Amino acid sequence: MKKLIVKTVLAGIICGLAIIAVLQVKQTLFTSELFAVRTVEVRGAVHADAELLKNIYSSYVGANIFSEIAANNLHTEDEWVLKLTVKRVLPDKLIVNVIEDEELIRYKDAKGCSALTARGKHIPVSCEGVNVTVAALPLAAEFVRFAELYKTSEFLQKNSVVVRNGFFTVNTGEEILIAAYTPAVFESNFERYTRQIKDRYRQIERVDLSIPGRVYVKGVIRG
Repeated sequence: MKKLIVKTVLAGIICGLAIIAVLQVKQTLFTSELFAVRTVEVRGAVHADAELLKNIYSSYVGANIFSEIAANNLHTEDEWVLKLTVKRVLPDKLIVNVIEDEELIRYKDAKGCSALTARGKHIPVSCEGVNVTVAALPLAAEFVRFAELYKTSEFLQKNSVVVRNGFFTVNTGEEILIAAYTPAVFESNFERYTRQIKDRYRQIERVDLSIPGRVYVKGVIRG
């Protein structure tokens, strides 16, 4: 019986000492200057304002790295930002990871230039290098299909493109091509036109590639 009491008392003492040790360690971690935030790094920001994000999180410089640090929805006014996460790198560094909306394509209209994103946003951007003009905003699904086609087509990227409701046109400076928003139809008809038909004409004014399996050309055939 006495042995049991002794063991119980010892266990209690050990448990108490362990709790005290944990509290002391915690106190040290939360008060030591060794764990004060000194540097902030922003990763993953392509379109988002990385410098502004860094300035915001730099407000934690000097604070203990184990303190509560805001992350999600801190910078929601930046339309590119979907989510922010903060990683602590001991002893004194914060890494802010930015998850952005995906840019599908840039275009210009009467209001200026914008980027269409994977989440369906239209975010204002610089007009530098933009060669796609929206004359009439197509259906959302059509615009997404066109964006996918544009990403893989060097021909579309280097010529002037006008997007309309139901179809788009490409002006090469020598001819105007009319095409539908179905990638397979455009790719098939465009390949047929460039390989089999174009060289038959001395001058070409307009080419219609919008109908599956058909290429219609308005121009002057070589004599």
